[in-house]
Amino acid sequence: MDRIGLREVNATGSTPRNEGTFGTGRPSHPVPRPAPLVGEGLSFTFSPPGRSRKAPAPRKFVFQDVNIQTHPDELVAIVGPTGTGKSTLLRCLGRFLAPATGRVLLQGKEITRPSSRIALIHQSIATFPWMTALENVKLALKCKDISEGESETIARRMLRLVGLQEMAQHYPKEMSGGMRQKIAIARALAAEPAVLLMDEPFVHLDELTAAALRREIYSLVFNPATTLQSVVLVSHNLHEVVELADRVLVMVGSPARIVEEVRITMPHPRSYRDPPFYEYLDHLTGRLEQPSPEVLKA
Repeated sequence: MDRIGLREVNATGSTPRNEGTFGTGRPSHPVPRPAPLVGEGLSFTFSPPGRSRKAPAPRKFVFQDVNIQTHPDELVAIVGPTGTGKSTLLRCLGRFLAPATGRVLLQGKEITRPSSRIALIHQSIATFPWMTALENVKLALKCKDISEGESETIARRMLRLVGLQEMAQHYPKEMSGGMRQKIAIARALAAEPAVLLMDEPFVHLDELTAAALRREIYSLVFNPATTLQSVVLVSHNLHEVVELADRVLVMVGSPARIVEEVRITMPHPRSYRDPPFYEYLDHLTGRLEQPSPEVLKA
């Protein structure tokens, strides 16, 4: 287990990171850049139905006091048992849902509503069947003040980035599930986000297609042709998490909290044939199989 980078979670939900410049001969104390995405003290609760204002029900938090911070060129994964609110947390980070407490900062500035600088890829493969691949990608540019020609140029560039430039005039029904998910990724990247949120993006693909897309995804999203600075992935597939993530945040409990961070130091691309791969996998599996503190107290 000595290869596994275990860290205590500090007040910001992350471990200290060396921001020095590697191999350039420049000083090791450059001007720090703000973290791409920060969630501070996030909590979320669903209001129970059927209660009057005079007799409000006590709030039951899904998760509470969650802190998360991403770093440039980093993919962070969030794992936890079903019902810990991982997908809900992802939507709070994008401000698609309002947290009960806490705040979200995007590149150092607080946001209170969805931003075009944060893109979300859903579990379901979200393509519009009556639109061609090119039209699906151009949809992300409708709100931008750019010409039709510029919009098409950007969309074609994103299709080329995901390897689907030859499918520009084809409809989703003419494509495989993996191709349709690539269209969704190209559409997300076309909006020039700084942060990409991915909620179980491979769950509806067959294993061979999902494995092929996972092999491409890291180099795809952190390609110099994109504006992405960091990615936050929610997944139940621990093989997927170990293959892709630079850091893994473990959520357990009720209300759920981030209780552990695992830094995965294997270089990309990763193979499950490498011995450290299964050391990380075994550790994460064992951690999620442990009873939560609430169960231990019972």
